[in-house]
Amino acid sequence: MSLETLKSSMQSRLKTAPPLGYVVDLDLGDDGHVFLDGSDGTTQVLDVTDKTPDTILTVSLETIEKIVSGDTDPNMAVLMGKMKVSGMMGVALKLASYLE
Repeated sequence: MSLETLKSSMQSRLKTAPPLGYVVDLDLGDDGHVFLDGSDGTTQVLDVTDKTPDTILTVSLETIEKIVSGDTDPNMAVLMGKMKVSGMMGVALKLASYLE
């Protein structure tokens, strides 16, 4: 799965979910950043934003692909050290429920 396919898949899932209400930065290391901006009533998947993220998820592209496809539980990814959460943990938990 490419970064563009990942963003498209996430946008499709988040379109039917209630607004996230926060800004999340998916820090994918060398693969870049994906921002989830749910602060304005809908949740959008963006390449850049001028807003300060409420939560930063540091994760590899491979791991986030497995989370979005349902092959990896996001909570287990954190427990196993494959994803690190900085900022508001509650936002990460809310996002995890949207991606399951």
